[in-house]
Amino acid sequence: MAALDKEKKSNRLLASRRYTHETLNDSQEAFTEVLDIGASEVYTQADKIPSSGLPFNAASHNRQIHQVGGKDIMKYYYRQKMTKSNTNNEVWFFLDPTGSDSGIGAQLIDSNQKTNFISPKYSTSALATSTVEDSTPGYLAILYKSSAVSQSSQSGSLSISDKVSTNDYVFDYKTGVVQFNSSAVDPTDSEYVYMSVYQYVGTTLEQSVNVSQTGSFGRIEATTISASRVDVDAGTIAVGGEPINATLVQNVSNVFSTTAVQAVGTTTGSFGRVEATTVQADQYIVSSSVTRITTQELSGSTRFGDSSDDTHQFTGSLLLDSSAFKYGSSTWKEVSGVNEFTGSTWEFKASKGSGDLFNVVDNSNNLVFKATHDKMFVFGAVDGDRPTPVAGGLIYSGSDAWYLGYENDPI
Repeated sequence: MAALDKEKKSNRLLASRRYTHETLNDSQEAFTEVLDIGASEVYTQADKIPSSGLPFNAASHNRQIHQVGGKDIMKYYYRQKMTKSNTNNEVWFFLDPTGSDSGIGAQLIDSNQKTNFISPKYSTSALATSTVEDSTPGYLAILYKSSAVSQSSQSGSLSISDKVSTNDYVFDYKTGVVQFNSSAVDPTDSEYVYMSVYQYVGTTLEQSVNVSQTGSFGRIEATTISASRVDVDAGTIAVGGEPINATLVQNVSNVFSTTAVQAVGTTTGSFGRVEATTVQADQYIVSSSVTRITTQELSGSTRFGDSSDDTHQFTGSLLLDSSAFKYGSSTWKEVSGVNEFTGSTWEFKASKGSGDLFNVVDNSNNLVFKATHDKMFVFGAVDGDRPTPVAGGLIYSGSDAWYLGYENDPI
C-alpha cells in the first residue's frame, strides 16, 4: 500500500480533481468541486479597493478607515504589536487588542484574531513591491522585530534596521498569521514583532451582493436590495405574496417619471403617494377621508357622489369655464360680463324672520330697491339730478315725490 502523498493531493485539489488512491495518476482522478468557500469569505466590494493612490502610510494614519461612497472599505494599521504562539517564537498572530506577551494557543482561533488583510495583488504592477509605509505606498505588509520596544503599537521607535526581510517569513494575508522560515531567523524571547498593513473591512457575500456589471440569479433572499437597475425577465413577480405584472411595473415607472399612469385593466394597486402629470384609469377610487388635488382636469361626463345627501365642499374660488352651468332645467351662463339665468319659473325664498329680505344695490352700495318681511317693496331715494325719464320707469326722490315715465302725454 502506497503512502499518502500530501504534495500530490494538494496539486490535484488545486486542479479541481479528487484525491483517492496514490496508485492513480492525475488524469485518472475525477473532476469535482474541491474548495469549500463560505459567503463570509468572499469580498463583495473588492472593486472599491484602490489599486494606486493609497490614502495612508504614516503613524498619524494609524487605525484610520478609507471609505468609498460613505461605506467602509479598508483600515490601516501602523506598526501593530503581534502576539506570539505559546508553543515557540516561530508563529505570530495579528490580534487587536494585542494579546499576552507570554503568547496564546495556536490550535484555537482567538476571539481578537484579525483577518482579511489586503495583499499586493490588489495594487498595480508598479506597486507590487512597495510597502504600506513607502512614500508611494503599496499593499506589501512590513514586519519589524526589536527588543528595545514593547508597546502595543509604535509611532517612531523602530528603525530601518529592525525591518525583517520578506525572505525570512511568510504572512498569510487571509488568516493574519506570520510564520518565520526557520529557528535561525525566529525572534528571540526578548524580541517583539510589529506589523504595518491594510485590512479589508468592506462587505462580504454573507452581508450583501454587489454586482458592478450584469448578473442573473435563480433566487435572491435579502433584507435590502440596492441597485441602479433591476431587470426581471419573468412576466409576473410577487412582493409580499401579491403578484405584480409588467403593466403595473410600467405604471410605477410612469409615476416616478411624472408622465402618466396607464390603466391596469383588472389589476388593482395601492400607492402611498402618486405624483404624475396625467392619471388615466377605467375606474379611479380614492379611499381616504381627505384628498388634496392641486389642479385637476376632467373631460367627458363627471359625477360627484352617489347619494342625494352627499356633501361636496369647495374652499376658495370656483371657476366654471364653460358655455353654461346647468342645474335641473335651469341654466346660468355669462357672456361678455352679462349673467343670464334661464328657468321656467323662479321663486326666491328668504327665511329671515324680520327686516329686509332682498336688497339690490349699485356699485357704490347705494340701495336701488328692496323687499321687506312686511311685504313692502321699497325704492332707494334719488337725490340730486333726476335721471332721464324712461317709459314705464318709476323713481322716488328724496323730497317725497314720485315720478312716472311714459311714452305719450297722459290723458
